[in-house]
Amino acid sequence: MIAKADMMTLFILSVISFFSVGSLAVIVIKLKAFRQTAAHNARFLSTFNQASDFATVTVSPMPEKCGTLENVCRAGLSEFNRVLKSLMHQSQDKISSFFIESQFSIVKDQLEKTVSEEVQKTDRYLVFLAITGSTCPLLGLLGTVWGITHAFTDIGKMGSASLNIVAPGIAEALITTIWGIAVALPAVISYNYFTNRARQFEDEGYNFSSHLLNLVKINLFSLLYKNREEASS
Repeated sequence: MIAKADMMTLFILSVISFFSVGSLAVIVIKLKAFRQTAAHNARFLSTFNQASDFATVTVSPMPEKCGTLENVCRAGLSEFNRVLKSLMHQSQDKISSFFIESQFSIVKDQLEKTVSEEVQKTDRYLVFLAITGSTCPLLGLLGTVWGITHAFTDIGKMGSASLNIVAPGIAEALITTIWGIAVALPAVISYNYFTNRARQFEDEGYNFSSHLLNLVKINLFSLLYKNREEASS
């Protein structure tokens, strides 16, 4: 039946098939990536919670192979060391509360930027699933209209509405409709699932960044207090 379809129907089916292959590839890639991210986050949180001090936390030197939380922690440690060096190069009496708060604001911005970058990674390719879910039913509908038009054209040419004349066009219409819906359904379901999972990673990232910011403040204030105690004694 498909082999006898006209060029327009074959073109529509080919486009839907392209979306089918592409969306399947995206689903497999995202399932693997999200599973790895969840495992990395759980493993890193366990290591992080066991660390005796924030400054002693170790992170992998390869960001591309880390989870969301580890990359956020890397940014936090980098900013912590930067602020610490900045404070150590100034005399204790010149360190104002405004300077400290401005440094904390920079740390917060950097952490939020890192979380945003991680969110972009989790959202990558999801737009293809959204396009597939919205486009394929319309392509199926286009095939339906084209197939029915084809059937009526054949009736006009043959001057008869017998089943042999009408059936090919109606069959083409139904095939494109079914194929369009069959491709769109898993794409829509997967898109909603992955979007929800990505938002969970985003929430985890922002919550963890807030926790890191508090740890940075606690550690820096502790060091400043210790240095002032030593300077006064």
